[in-house]
This record gives sequence, structure tokens and C-alpha cells, in this order.
Amino acid sequence: MVKLVIAFCFLALALFIGSVSPKAASVGDKHLKGKIDWSVFLPPGEGRAEVITACSGCHGLTQVITQSKSRSGWNTSVHNMITLNQAPVVSEDIPLIVEYLSKNVGPNNPIQELPMNINRSSSKALERLPGMRADLVQAIIEYRKNDGLFASTNDLLKVKGMNAAKLTRIKPYITVN
Repeated sequence: MVKLVIAFCFLALALFIGSVSPKAASVGDKHLKGKIDWSVFLPPGEGRAEVITACSGCHGLTQVITQSKSRSGWNTSVHNMITLNQAPVVSEDIPLIVEYLSKNVGPNNPIQELPMNINRSSSKALERLPGMRADLVQAIIEYRKNDGLFASTNDLLKVKGMNAAKLTRIKPYITVN
């Protein structure tokens, strides 16, 4: 049974490395090729590298980043991943991982889905996009309020302060569906 779980984890990792996330591919982002670096949504801090290593060993980081668990919930999840799925975690790293996750992906986590839907996401979630400033996020929120929903991600270019370079940087992480 252990060998089967390990083989499955390696298969999942190989699929993750070799393509975009299944959800991203399913929402029409066929222009995206290669691996998407979802770790941009994990803030710097002690434990970040351990979380990336441990959590991407068996599944993609989107599964972690879209959670909103308490410290107790993360403690249970981390122990279950180690016990049930043989997640590659050194026992000394468990408290560090739980602390990092509960602080950065805790009950107040604004990210509910990835890719992030620019028509539904809160300002707090949009601020987590790479390179986004509060004034640009506010302009996006105002555009949605005054002009309606975005029909495509390219419609973000209609927002004051957005340019092609910024859109290119965030495009792998957003959708309108």
C-alpha cells in the first residue's frame, strides 16, 4: 500500500510539473504553457520553503493556498498528510509548517479559488496577485462596480493604471469564469 501511495505521489508531481494546473486548463487558459508558479501567493516568511517542498510533493499548491483553516485544522491536515499520504516532511519541520500555514493561509485567507476570478474576488484577494498595488486593486473594484463584469482578462486593460506588462504578469493567475 505504501508503495502505491508513493507511486501515486510521484505521478501527481510529474503531471503537476509537466503542465498547467488542471483547473487553469479547464477555464480556457489554453495560451498558458508550462508550470504555473502558484508559490507567488505564499508570502515570505519562516516556513515558506518547507511548505512549498512538503505540500507540492503530493499535490499542487493551489489546494493549500485556497484553504482557510485554523491552527488546529492545519495541524490535523499536516499530520494526516504525513501519516496517510507519506508527505515528505521532517518531523522537526511540522511546527514550522503549521505555524506558517495558520498565519498565512488561516481563517482570514481571502483567496478562495485559483485561478482567481477577477469578477468575484475581494480586494484583499486581488492584492495578493504579484505586483498588485492597493490603488490598482481599488481601480479594478471601481470598474466592476461602475462598468460591470469583465468579459475577458484582457478587459483589465480598460482599468486606469493597468498596462500590458502588469496584465502579462498576473494573467496566469486570473480568470473571468
